[in-house]
Amino acid sequence: MKKLLLLLLFIPLVCFGQIKTAENNLKPDEKIKYYNKNWIETSKSKAKYYRTYLTNSYDSIFKIKDFNKNGIIHREIESLLSLEINDNYNTPMGKYRRYNNKGMLIFQHEFPKFNYRNQNESRSYFDKKSNKDLEGIYELQFFNKRLKGIIIYDFEKDSYYLTCIDYRILVKIEETSNPNSFTYVTPVGRRTMNKTGNGIYNLQETNNYLYKRYPEFSNTNTKKIKNDGG
Repeated sequence: MKKLLLLLLFIPLVCFGQIKTAENNLKPDEKIKYYNKNWIETSKSKAKYYRTYLTNSYDSIFKIKDFNKNGIIHREIESLLSLEINDNYNTPMGKYRRYNNKGMLIFQHEFPKFNYRNQNESRSYFDKKSNKDLEGIYELQFFNKRLKGIIIYDFEKDSYYLTCIDYRILVKIEETSNPNSFTYVTPVGRRTMNKTGNGIYNLQETNNYLYKRYPEFSNTNTKKIKNDGG
């Protein structure tokens, strides 16, 4: 029993020591952040993961490497659009690799890499690829505000995500019995959205809608993802 108690006391010291080693091994321009199990920024003492990354004078975030508290690689991301406290709302760009708890590669993908805040660059991206389902440039009407957003498909999570200026919202699309509607699911709830004659998708709330500005819907990009129960 005494040996077990000593072991349980020893494990946190090893993990904390690994993080301390990572801090000491940072390159001159490299920075570090700490995250809890839900990938929300936290203190070093409560960290389950830590992230090293580089920035430049243009506020770009690049060469991101995520590790678990034992120092095993968890993820590599070429760059991020922004760096939010909740990592679930960050937008990855470029090459992306994820590893299992033994550090073995299990998923890789290349996310769109363009300036989301520049409509010309956004249009150029969509002109060069075969758009998947609901991907495109949207106008978001939220009560008295009009915002611009871009919806991209995340192959790893099998979900669409909506990037609006500096934040990311995961959007799950579920099949409905009505071909002109779909269910819009986010971590805070779900809404049924309907396609009308002028291409507006309503959130069933007064003055709220998504309007696809570019590219226009066609028979080849209006498919829906079937509900997988997730």
